[in-house]
Amino acid sequence: MKLRQLLAICLIVLFAQACKSASLKVNVLFDDIQGLKKGDRVVFQNNIVGAVETVQYNEDGSYTARLLVDKDFSNAFTEHSRFHIITDEQQSDHKAVDIRLLQKGGAVLQSGAKVKGGSGQKDMAARFQKNIEDGFQLIKEKFKKFSNDIQQIPQSDEYRKIKQSLSDLAEEMKRVEKQRRQKIKEEWLPKIERELEELKRRLKDLGKEKEAEPLQRDLDKIRNI
Repeated sequence: MKLRQLLAICLIVLFAQACKSASLKVNVLFDDIQGLKKGDRVVFQNNIVGAVETVQYNEDGSYTARLLVDKDFSNAFTEHSRFHIITDEQQSDHKAVDIRLLQKGGAVLQSGAKVKGGSGQKDMAARFQKNIEDGFQLIKEKFKKFSNDIQQIPQSDEYRKIKQSLSDLAEEMKRVEKQRRQKIKEEWLPKIERELEELKRRLKDLGKEKEAEPLQRDLDKIRNI
């Protein structure tokens, strides 16, 4: 082998090792792999931050996906990160791992960390629906206790929780497939609408029906997606 070829091989090996050292490895456990394969992309806020290095089937029937991600995005991989398998928006015949941060801060995951992944868009949309329903329930309880102090409702944590969950659900609706989006509209929106109508009725009795208008606008946005 010529010296020039040997040097070229050595440079390639060194480059590959440097890339690996600049990467963070995270092992994500999934109950259902949903067609995720080696080489599929890892996405954070529409940025490609890595790729699936391996997919392993475990004895208990679960799967472990090892993610190789850019250390420049290590702050996106914390104890508050959630991992879901989605359809890759740029390659519809591929899956991708989507990372969401539930809140800022938190301890950054160490390379080789093992975390539990979610079951995908169904879990996320279900969580948003639950947050909305829980928020409505808390507001109804507040009505019973503070019916004479209704002006505080829009400033309450419960009211803000509903608005944030509606906003999150609207963003998620834009990402999911048309069939899934239609199912959310048919199965979940009617339940949310009934709760909102009850809230509006109670506010109207107190002459404060305008307080529900921001929630109605958020719900209309979801319906029109």
